[in-house]
Amino acid sequence: MTSTQSILLTDAAKGLQALVTTTAGRNPLERVFSSWLVPDCVPLSAVQSDIDAAASASGAQRTYQEVAILGYATELMTCDEGILDALRTGLDVLSGREPVVAGGTPMGFVTDGVALLGIACGVRALKDQLVTDKTHQWIDRCRSASEGLAVVPFQRALVDAASGMFQPDHPGILLDDPQCAAVRVMLRSKGLLDVEPLASSESDEIQLLTDVLRHDSDVPIPLSAIRLYGLRYVTSKVPTLDLNRLTIEDLGNVLRRVEAGMRFWTWEAAPRTKRKGAMARQWHIDNEYHVQNLLWAILAPLFPDLKDEEYTPKVGALQPRADICIPSMQLIIEVKFWRSTTSSQDMIREIAQDNSLYLVKGSRYKKLIAFVWDDARRNHQHDVLVQGLLDLQDVVDAIVISRPGNMADTPPVESDTTTEHSTSDE
Repeated sequence: MTSTQSILLTDAAKGLQALVTTTAGRNPLERVFSSWLVPDCVPLSAVQSDIDAAASASGAQRTYQEVAILGYATELMTCDEGILDALRTGLDVLSGREPVVAGGTPMGFVTDGVALLGIACGVRALKDQLVTDKTHQWIDRCRSASEGLAVVPFQRALVDAASGMFQPDHPGILLDDPQCAAVRVMLRSKGLLDVEPLASSESDEIQLLTDVLRHDSDVPIPLSAIRLYGLRYVTSKVPTLDLNRLTIEDLGNVLRRVEAGMRFWTWEAAPRTKRKGAMARQWHIDNEYHVQNLLWAILAPLFPDLKDEEYTPKVGALQPRADICIPSMQLIIEVKFWRSTTSSQDMIREIAQDNSLYLVKGSRYKKLIAFVWDDARRNHQHDVLVQGLLDLQDVVDAIVISRPGNMADTPPVESDTTTEHSTSDE
């Protein structure tokens, strides 16, 4: 994957993430469905009230959407007996409803693939053969009733998938349609349905990436969540670099993945072991030097000639000192700790000043990558900051990552001496 492709897909992912995060609240089922697929966008805490409301409804008051919510709840959390009993009761009532009422009018649930898939997930979680058989027959009748109706392709595919969870060899209607590539990628990665005979994994993933980069307008929230999930799944399978020949583009890809690599960063509220004397550990990152140490641990195994805090040619009375250097690439990695009191304009100004001091006549370094740790998690400002940094001469890449959300928002420990300097006066 080229750097340009990586940037475009990153931008597309951010767009989908913003859409899912800000508009998943249109209705509770969309919100819970999005939480099932991309819990970092819609965390469990944001849908717990929806699950509780669905569990507390009773009889005819419990809608099919609420039964579906309870089904997805079994995927999201360990459900207590109250939720499971509510799900079991809801399935019993729902499976007794006819998909088509008098006069030939189909009920809304026959074309609601998001709901039917959630219901199927709930059935699977109960592991009750009587419930499974009864609900399977009902879902299959819903699928038959949906044939010939004008149904959005991705919803049709989800209807097929719900039925296919009980009958893997069913022929499907639109599960093999190119418009449903994102659904197939999602189902395959979730292990919910074997769709290999209908379309190859590779062609589906290529089609998904094409769909994502097309930036279609008015994409329904559930489909946006499916595409975001699928995009993350596909890009997670692509090796970040070729260890036999590392390039600056490879290095940029590694640095962009640092944020993902922080997922299991040690930040404990209580000791993880019962060993006597065990203590909870929290690996604070409070300043630029801590960020440099993190990058050194990642890059040193990949670049044997990695150097830290290397002096570059003097500029008048100033003696510049670069953070991390890779001589074989003629490259400097300039590390910055972006505090809450510093603006993005100030950050660009600082890096521009350092850049002009490092890459001077007589320096063996010709290029610079800016790596910024955003301690205030200002994700909405990252694109502008990156673009501003890339406009600087000889800055070949710019990466901005946010402090992980699980790190407590505690003030950094400051020393009594001046820190985080790039130059010294002589």
